[in-house]
Formats: sequence, structure tokens, C-alpha cells
Amino acid sequence: MKKIVYLEPYFPKGQFILGIFVVLSLICFSSLYLIDLGTKTQDMRLANAQLRAQELAGFTEVDAVEIFNGQNSYTTVFAKDRALILNTQQEQVALVDLSQGASRQEAEALAAEAAGGAPIQASRLGYDQDKVVWEVRSGTNYYLIDFKDKKLIRKE
Repeated sequence: MKKIVYLEPYFPKGQFILGIFVVLSLICFSSLYLIDLGTKTQDMRLANAQLRAQELAGFTEVDAVEIFNGQNSYTTVFAKDRALILNTQQEQVALVDLSQGASRQEAEALAAEAAGGAPIQASRLGYDQDKVVWEVRSGTNYYLIDFKDKKLIRKE
């Protein structure tokens, strides 16, 4: 009678570990590439907005650039005492004299009052329903403050 010999199955541990390392490296570097690509797109949008502000409104010095995402997306370019709001096609929507309406601090105070004293995370100047508005974020709520009338339009 013949004796049956069972062989231990061969499992290439080194090859398995190398394969896992390659797959994880591929996932990691792909993620980093996508993040970098998204950042470059955003930087390009902000740089183009600065150039358009110099062309359209004659801004010689730009203080800040913000992106407002409401019903549509707008880019706001701030100069010393004016702000230019551009749409996604880099066309002028509004040229705002900042002294003729609510300041950022006034808008944040109105929103904080409406929020019951909750802390304010951010505020942006933008354009919504044919009006220049401040969008103030407090927690998970957004408050739209009319720039000209200095009143709360709505809470989102």
C-alpha cells in the first residue's frame, strides 16, 4: 500500500507583500495627484480673477480674492475700497463701493444675532438673486445679508 504524502502549499509571502505595497503606493500617489490638480485649477481661477479685475475695474492692488458659491458661483476681488464680482465666465456682474453698504463686521454681527450668539466661521461677499449679499456661515447654517439694506434676507 502506498502512503499518500501531502505537500505543504507554497505561498509566496514576499511577492504578496510586494503586491500590497505597489497597490497602496499607487492609491496614495493617485490621490496626491488629484489633490494637486484641484489646487492648481483653483489657483488659476483666482489669478485670472485678479487679472480681470485689473482690466475691468482698474484695480492696481488686490487685497483679497474670495469664491462665493450660491445659486451660481462667483469670484469676488477686493481692492482698497471697492470689490468686483465676476461670474464663472469672468464677466463683470457688479462693481461695489464697500463704503456704500454693510461691512463684513456688520454682516457678521447681524448673522450672530440671528444665530443666537453662535460663533461665526466665515463670511463672503457675493451675488444672489440680482443683489449683492454677504454670506455668513455659522455652524451648519448660512445667513444671507443684503449689502445695501443691511438686513437679513434668509437663513439657509
